Amino acid sequence: MIDVSRDIADFTRRAEIAYAAMRKAKGQIAQFCRDDARFYLERAIEIAKASGNKDMVAQLQLRRGQIMSAFHKQNDRLPSQQQHSGIERWENEGGAIGAWPRHNHR
Repeated sequence: MIDVSRDIADFTRRAEIAYAAMRKAKGQIAQFCRDDARFYLERAIEIAKASGNKDMVAQLQLRRGQIMSAFHKQNDRLPSQQQHSGIERWENEGGAIGAWPRHNHR
């Protein structure tokens, strides 16, 4: 016999550990931690659904949403996610002062 509550608790604990690591990480490492947290919560949700525990399913889905929201808020503040100014974008695309135009207008 499978101990459903123990399995749900185990996956939830793993998700919370991944979430705590995500909060401390940046960039791609934070994404990996978010993915781990989501994976563990989705396993817990599957088990709760299979056991017919609708209240637990709702609670776990809410927690998954909270973690995803926290990830998006955290990453909105990363410098790599900020938009470049028009000149920075132009320079990143190969533009330079005095450069020849790329298009030949004949």
